[in-house]
Amino acid sequence: FKRAKMALNFMSRDLTDEEKVEFVKVRIDKNMIPLVHVDPNKNLFKEIWNFAHLLKTHKIILLKKQGGLVNTEENSLVGIVNLNDADNLLRQTLTLNDDDTKYLKNCEGLIHKLAHPVSLSIISPNNILRELLTVKGAGTLIHAGSRIVTHKSWTTVDRLRLTHLLQTQS
Repeated sequence: FKRAKMALNFMSRDLTDEEKVEFVKVRIDKNMIPLVHVDPNKNLFKEIWNFAHLLKTHKIILLKKQGGLVNTEENSLVGIVNLNDADNLLRQTLTLNDDDTKYLKNCEGLIHKLAHPVSLSIISPNNILRELLTVKGAGTLIHAGSRIVTHKSWTTVDRLRLTHLLQTQS
């Protein structure tokens, strides 16, 4: 029975864009996680962009055999990459292998090309439940993040805007 349900939940490659969107929406309405096949003969990130654009999704989980990005110098998993880091401090300190560097550039291109905000998580298939069911996650989160503005003195601060910001935050 589980195999039959899984087979019904797996999307065929030969669907039109409208059929793909309908496939995903129907499964979400049924509280199912749709499994989407990406043709290996096509550009992976172009296909993902197309889906994210059509569905206006805000979170994409990419499964990668080894899991998230690895900082090879420290042999440690990179937990988060903020693409709006003004000075690119994190990326300047990262030492990634060629595959992870290419992966990060593709993810950055995907995030910046979409008209709506989106974040990507790169995880190992073994950690998918940890990614879905915990706050901490299980791989590398890549997102546009927030732009942080710094000032050297109070004279350059927009006080009305700051006051409004502080009053509206709870």
